Amino acid sequence: MRNNGAVYVFWSGKTLSSIGSWLANVAGLYLILKLTNSPLWVALYMLGKMLPAIVTSSYGGVLADRMNRRSILMVLDGLSVLVALIPILVHQSSQLWLVLASIVLLTGMSSVYFPAQQGLIAQLGMQDIGGTNSFFAAGDGLAMVAGALLGGVIASHSIAMAFVANSVSFALSFITVSLLPTGNGGPLPSAPSSAPPSPITPRQAYVEMKQAWITIRRRPVLVKVIGLSVALSLAGGGVNVLLSVVAHRKVGLGAFGISLAYAALGTGLFLGSLLSRITLKSRYRYTGIIALATIGEGVFIGIYSHMPIAIIAITSLVIAGVFSTMADSAQETLIMEHVPQEVFGRFYSFFDISTTTAFAIGTLLMGLLMTKTASGFSGSVVAILWIVVGALWLQIRGHEPQRTATSETSI
Repeated sequence: MRNNGAVYVFWSGKTLSSIGSWLANVAGLYLILKLTNSPLWVALYMLGKMLPAIVTSSYGGVLADRMNRRSILMVLDGLSVLVALIPILVHQSSQLWLVLASIVLLTGMSSVYFPAQQGLIAQLGMQDIGGTNSFFAAGDGLAMVAGALLGGVIASHSIAMAFVANSVSFALSFITVSLLPTGNGGPLPSAPSSAPPSPITPRQAYVEMKQAWITIRRRPVLVKVIGLSVALSLAGGGVNVLLSVVAHRKVGLGAFGISLAYAALGTGLFLGSLLSRITLKSRYRYTGIIALATIGEGVFIGIYSHMPIAIIAITSLVIAGVFSTMADSAQETLIMEHVPQEVFGRFYSFFDISTTTAFAIGTLLMGLLMTKTASGFSGSVVAILWIVVGALWLQIRGHEPQRTATSETSI
């Protein structure tokens, strides 16, 4: 990976775009809480970031397996530059639908973007899948810290400026993706040439997704990965609401309180990416790493929701973030080592659709629950579910072959 310049170029663009997204996320949450102070509105905002993926993700998977992934990313980055500016028109609660419209459009494009992006990461880093995933996870952590903190500072002075910065980040991502090498074969192959050139109709997308599912089902570990990820996404949707509402109520610093919570989580994600480079090179099965890290994350999410002392609550988020990245990096590496290249994009579509649906349900349920109960009770529900899913990961270790510290990837 050290000599692969394309990985660093792509990483820089993805990280810059993620920073912009976090700026906009903090600004959007602060704007909603400032105008409504409603957990239910926060849940609706989060749902807007998820539901469109259920409709568009299948197209994203088929496109990623049939077309040049670099071209897909460039087109979507270009469109996102404009859509990201829509929320600057919002000045009162009756205009919040514009924020929702913007996030729905961005999410719809993101769910098409995601399979192509993951396929591109696998192609670029095929010589060291584990190291590449840890590297990109580190970028995600840095982006969350920088984006959340900057989002709090910028949104406190000008919410509109945060949305403008997000638009600029998409433009920068477009530029970095355009710098990646092109061509068939080599370090950045385009989609298989045998893919049918016909337009992607809903029926065609369904047929190709069904064909991919037949291939995926032959690898039981992948089916179980999807199933457990769905269960964890139910809990993750709850955390999605819990994190912002608890931070806003407990820290009591407005936009900065929300940004501080996300920055703490991002710090943990970055630290976790450093530890992941060690654990992924060990002889431990990926499923065992995921199980223990998931249980740890659940414990500290529970502590965060109950702790009345802000500094301890924030520290709990840092530790939860460490465990989160360890679990996510192991899971991504497990997926990339077992998914056949010819259905890679469509696997991520299945994964995205199923986890997004569960995440949306969890978000809505938590939004409703937090309007009726204390945050501590809601946090306990999420933490227990998280720990149960971690324990279930231990039950599927037998489906994953024992690996060695020098195991090669299959991609």
